[in-house]
Amino acid sequence: PGDGDLFGNLLVEQTHLKKFKEATATAQLRLQGRRDVHSLQEVAGLHRTYANEVRNLDWPLAFEHLRYGIGLLREASAINPRYMAARFNLASALSDIGAYPACAKEIDALRELRPSNPPFLASLMAHCLDRTEAYQDCVEFCDKWLKSLESHQGSNPADASIIEIRRTRAI
Repeated sequence: PGDGDLFGNLLVEQTHLKKFKEATATAQLRLQGRRDVHSLQEVAGLHRTYANEVRNLDWPLAFEHLRYGIGLLREASAINPRYMAARFNLASALSDIGAYPACAKEIDALRELRPSNPPFLASLMAHCLDRTEAYQDCVEFCDKWLKSLESHQGSNPADASIIEIRRTRAI
C-alpha cells in the first residue's frame, strides 16, 4: 500500500487500457502517498488522456480534466522547473485548451533550458503562432526553422508538422 512506484505503474497501465474509473481511484492513492514531480505528471497524464477521449463528445468535461491536469503540471514545474517531461506536457496541455499565448510562453521558458527535443517545441510554437493568427510571425518562424533543418540529416515527425503549417500559410 505504501509503494508509490507500484501505484504509478498501475496508474500508467490503467490509463493506457482506458480504465478511467479504476485509474482515478489509483490516482488518488498515488497523490496521497507522494506529490512529487513523477506522481503529479502521471496523474496529469490520466486527466489529459481522458480529456482527449471525451473531447468530441463532451468538451466542458474534457476542459475540466485538462484544466486539472494543467494545475498538476504547474505544481510539478514549481517543484522542479528542470523536469522536462512535465514541462513538455504542460505546454501541450495549454495548447489543448487553446491557451496559445500561455503555451508560447512555456515554450520560450523551455527553450532556455535547452531541451533534448527541439523539433517538438518548434512544431508546438508554429501551431501556437498559427492558431493566434500571427501568420506573418508563423511564416517567419517556420522559414527560420526549416532553414536550420537544411544542415541536418534525417527527419523528425515534428518537422513534417512545421512544413505542413508553413505550406498552408504561404504568403
